[in-house]
Amino acid sequence: MPTSPLKLLAKIWVKAFNTNPYITAVVTSIISAILTIAVSFIDQLDRENRELKRLQNNDYQLQIEQLSNTETNLKQLLSFVKNQQTALRETEDTIAKLKSEKAMLQPLVDSNKAVVEAFLELKKSEQLQVFGVNA
Repeated sequence: MPTSPLKLLAKIWVKAFNTNPYITAVVTSIISAILTIAVSFIDQLDRENRELKRLQNNDYQLQIEQLSNTETNLKQLLSFVKNQQTALRETEDTIAKLKSEKAMLQPLVDSNKAVVEAFLELKKSEQLQVFGVNA
């Protein structure tokens, strides 16, 4: 029957302990300390790697959140620009309509102005005659 490596190692250790118990105990203690330190070091590296991955995931999550906020802000800005463009077009249309109305009403205003000025001149001359002043 084949012997397992662990059983073989145990037999060697028992034989060494029976031959020289002090040296076997010291060597066993040193090997145990080295293995404990190695396991502890590997565990620390593993924890650091997990923490680094967690922080990287947080960085990615933060970047995704910032990009999402930037997208929202850009959409709001685009909406604002479109609203301003619409308002500007409406203002330009209103100005064009007012200019058109002015052009249509200007002859009437000019003719009324002449009538009003003639009327005022007539009244002035009537008043001067009433008070006996010759114009």
